[in-house]
Amino acid sequence: MVGLDDLDGPAGPLLEFAFETAAARRTALRAVHAPSLPPLYGYGPAVGQPASRDGGITGQAEEALSDALRPWREKYPQVPVARTVDLARASGVVLQAAAQAGLVVVGRRVRRPALGMRVGPVAHAVLHHAAAPVAVVPHG
Repeated sequence: MVGLDDLDGPAGPLLEFAFETAAARRTALRAVHAPSLPPLYGYGPAVGQPASRDGGITGQAEEALSDALRPWREKYPQVPVARTVDLARASGVVLQAAAQAGLVVVGRRVRRPALGMRVGPVAHAVLHHAAAPVAVVPHG
């Protein structure tokens, strides 16, 4: 399974690793995404409109996930792909999906912090709590 955070960001290396690995193992791939809820400030009927358009936040996230996976599904047609979108805490969603996985693939953004490399909260939780092997793939 592969956990995806930012569907608009550069997740190419993460998805490439996940699809290549699934193809090499001749197995299916589960793509998991827990979208961030948008902050809403203000009052009135217009405030909730973006969240209720196009199937709501979940529907929008499912469409964005499908769009992000499309080029990889075309490149690896032999890899069946299941998608999970959940409006819960990302680390919990990934860990729940990891319980059924043979390998968990998560990303780590490449940054040059002053105090060395670090992983984000989801990768940290998965490294400490997943029962399956974990691959942390650096990406832009």
